[in-house]
Amino acid sequence: MSTAARIELSPLAQAAQREGIGPLWQCIVFLLLLAALFTRRPDMFLHAQFYAEDGKYWYADAYNLGWVTALTVPVGGYLNVLSHLVAAFTLLFPLRDAPLLMNIAGLIIQVLPVTALLSARCKTWGPLPLRALMAFIYIIVPNAWEIHVVITNAHWHLAVLELLLAFAAPPRSWVGRIGDVLLFTIGSVSDPFCVFLLPLLLIYWWSRRERWTLLISSLTAIGAAIQMFTILHAFRPAEGPLGATPALLLRFLAGNIVIDGTAGLHSVVDRIPGLVLLFVLAFAGSVVAYAFAKGALPLRLYILFTIVFFATALKNPLLHGPLPRWQLLLDDFGCRYWYYPKLALLWSASTCLFVSPKLARVAGCCILLPLLFGSPREWRYLAPPQHDFRMYADRFEQLKPGEHLVIPLNPSDWSMELTKHASPR
Repeated sequence: MSTAARIELSPLAQAAQREGIGPLWQCIVFLLLLAALFTRRPDMFLHAQFYAEDGKYWYADAYNLGWVTALTVPVGGYLNVLSHLVAAFTLLFPLRDAPLLMNIAGLIIQVLPVTALLSARCKTWGPLPLRALMAFIYIIVPNAWEIHVVITNAHWHLAVLELLLAFAAPPRSWVGRIGDVLLFTIGSVSDPFCVFLLPLLLIYWWSRRERWTLLISSLTAIGAAIQMFTILHAFRPAEGPLGATPALLLRFLAGNIVIDGTAGLHSVVDRIPGLVLLFVLAFAGSVVAYAFAKGALPLRLYILFTIVFFATALKNPLLHGPLPRWQLLLDDFGCRYWYYPKLALLWSASTCLFVSPKLARVAGCCILLPLLFGSPREWRYLAPPQHDFRMYADRFEQLKPGEHLVIPLNPSDWSMELTKHASPR
């Protein structure tokens, strides 16, 4: 293309011709997003304290058992190597700094999928403007507080990174290859998502026949075998009745995912008539179906991943309480189970903006425009009660070897018990 022709192109058209942004812009975007996510929960960095498994399992196991042994301890029925590795790293520092370091690690992991989307490798997902919109949506998804920053749920973001790079172009440098090997090796033994990812990787390999896809498929297969063995020997189904009904399923899909996932209107979902919920679900479903038919292969594989995972999660949600488990899910709008379906819907709507039929673009806009209201409304997450963690950390440093200390955590019925020894193992 001549210089004159390039000048005539609009900025959007010029961006569409680029495969990705350069290293300098990657660094700038990365730092800006770190700052943006900081503002959603500043207390996680200004007044850091452990949350749930972060203290009860990851740090306590690494300290009490030794970090190598902790890597082999399943929690929730599967291995959690990423969380245990981050906790092991924090043993190099005083206990009072451990929650902050773990939250910083979680923050970095959460931003990494944006780096992948904006790189040239993810050109298989679509043109750069589409991927920039997908990255923006990934950051601003309303009401995803349960997986925000905390290492306990960092593997949800790590799995997004795996999905993006699994269906991306092969890395061109040795740094990229080593990064992929580490990602799929650690990722596959850090969560059960590898079990759902493996068949989709094989589909992608069959369509492209790239040797690199076959390599990461092999790494994922090894991890999936390890996780399935662990699940079969360590997993115990959540106790209590499921309480599944078609009405609750409609409420989950139309209310918790579509309405709250776009407009953040969880406070009014209960007052919306069932017929309106049916219309909302039909409209959103048509957008996803159209994107599945017209979108790039990676998006279609992600939608398949979401459907299979979500159905499995609803069949046996890991929840405990006095009510049937679907009833417990009903008002848990920030639950981790809604996250992937929200992304699937919003990324499908984004894809509709970049196709030729005007009706599809209008439908995509109808899904995305409520984000302009919902995301700012739900941007800040409420901080949990403070337990003066640093006071407990200072008290622990004063203990003699062999003495115990119980440290209260959030949620309020959680705690962490540490047994003092001479030095971290």
